[in-house]
Amino acid sequence: MTHREDLHYTNAVLHESLRISCVVYNSLLHRTNANISVGGYTIPKGAILIPSLMNVMLDSNHFPNPHVFDPNRFLDANNEFHADDHVIPFALGKRYCLGQSLAEKSLFLFLTGILSKFDINAAPNQILPSYNIFDTPTATIVRAPPKYDILLTTRAD
Repeated sequence: MTHREDLHYTNAVLHESLRISCVVYNSLLHRTNANISVGGYTIPKGAILIPSLMNVMLDSNHFPNPHVFDPNRFLDANNEFHADDHVIPFALGKRYCLGQSLAEKSLFLFLTGILSKFDINAAPNQILPSYNIFDTPTATIVRAPPKYDILLTTRAD
C-alpha cells in the first residue's frame, strides 16, 4: 500500500474498472424533502427517487466513448492519475457504501498481487466475452461478470 500513490497507471486501471463494470446499477432509495425542479420538471416533496449510478458512470457527455475500457482517461499529460468525481460505484453522500475504503484497498492489493506473480492470457481458442453493460443483463440489483476462461502463468523471476 505504501507504493499505491506512485502507481498511477494501476490506479487508473482500477478506477476505470470500477467505472465501466458498474456492479450496482442504482443507489438506495431517496425521498425529496422539498419540491425540486429538474430539467423543466417539478419533483414534488416526498417523492421517492432511485439514483442511477450507471447513468452517471456511463454518461457520454462526461466520458467520451463510455463503453470502451480506457484507463488513460484518468491520466494527465504527465501520466499522473486523477480520480474523477463521476466514478461513483460506492454511491455518495450520507448513504455511500461504508465498505468503500476496504474494497478499494482490497482490489488494489488483489490486482497488484496477481500481476506481480502471474501473466494473464485468454485460454487457447477462447474468445473473451464482452464486458459491455448491455451484453450482461441481470435480474438482480448486483451485476455479475460474465464467465472468463483465462490462463495464469507464473512469471519468471
